[in-house]
Amino acid sequence: MTSLSKPAALAAARAALLVNGKLRVGLNLSNTLLVRQADPADHVQGVAPALAGRLASALDVQLEFVRYDTPVQVMADAANGVWSIAFLAVDPLRAGNAVFSHPYAGIEATYIVPADSLFTDAAQVDAPGIRIALFKGSAYDLWLQQHLRHAQLVHADTPEQAVEWFRRDRLDALAGLRVQLDSQAAREPRERVLESAFTAVHQAVALPKDRAAALPYLDAFLQREKQSGVLAALIVRLAPPGLQILHGTTAGRP
Repeated sequence: MTSLSKPAALAAARAALLVNGKLRVGLNLSNTLLVRQADPADHVQGVAPALAGRLASALDVQLEFVRYDTPVQVMADAANGVWSIAFLAVDPLRAGNAVFSHPYAGIEATYIVPADSLFTDAAQVDAPGIRIALFKGSAYDLWLQQHLRHAQLVHADTPEQAVEWFRRDRLDALAGLRVQLDSQAAREPRERVLESAFTAVHQAVALPKDRAAALPYLDAFLQREKQSGVLAALIVRLAPPGLQILHGTTAGRP
């Protein structure tokens, strides 16, 4: 019997996590690395729903998804008793109403620029007069808000709007996750992705602070999924290229 299946551990985790007898999982639909939904009536797919299903099976409880369009909307419900856990990128600015598991995966964030741009390195983009389009409330937006000193952030309400503004207004750069920017640049020869990254976005599982008692169980579950090879198989099958497993148990807590 593993520590995850011991009766006392299961009872404690269920007591901390269940909402109306179910494991209710908040999904950020804008994070296409982890979750995909073809249309509002379609079943969700991806690494996050698959991991949620395995956690529900480990707990032997019913699973229910709570879908959100943005991470800001997910966090707005953290204190409202709506979800048990949520799949989000780690950032200290999101730690006001939630606690985070150790990160289980990560991906680089960088910039896409016009093909004729003089920028060759991500660090060069933080310069006076430079305007950067990006999705408001994303993990890389929160990082840039804390670290940029000179460049101006131009916030869009959706990732698609950020791309539109970057092109329409001829902004200097578009910030985003490398895998998504690589896909965009492959379709647009007038744009290129910088080789260097400005940060790495770590993916973790958030719990409302009043459910923090379940954090040790959640960490142990994620560690088992990594060590067993299950997470690696899910990423190969369900995630786009570029998402990498983060090993170890200490990095990434806000």
